[in-house]
Amino acid sequence: MENLSAEKNVSLPLENLFDAEEALRRADYFLDSLGLFEKRAMNVEKLSGGERQRVAIARAFAFPSKILLLDESFNAVDYKLKLRIMDFLRGELEKNPRTVVFVTHDERDAKYFCQNIIELGE
Repeated sequence: MENLSAEKNVSLPLENLFDAEEALRRADYFLDSLGLFEKRAMNVEKLSGGERQRVAIARAFAFPSKILLLDESFNAVDYKLKLRIMDFLRGELEKNPRTVVFVTHDERDAKYFCQNIIELGE
């Protein structure tokens, strides 16, 4: 939702599950952990492609679903930041286990981030 702030993008889906204070706390935790706390008040339309991607990741992980679908979620960020994000997300998955379907063309990402890998061919 490009016309809303990064913080609102993450907290809005949480408002049906948590009170407003908890929804904002969770949103800020994930935005901060993904390096976006200083940009939480900015509208998403003003963020770079990599920052928008991190807002989407924050929104996905902040919502307490049983399954996450991640499709090329790290391709708009540089390699060093990608590793930091994957490390953080693995830590979150250890604390709150859930199934993640991670789609990528980057074999290194799959090996670094995933426990089980299924390769699909033509």
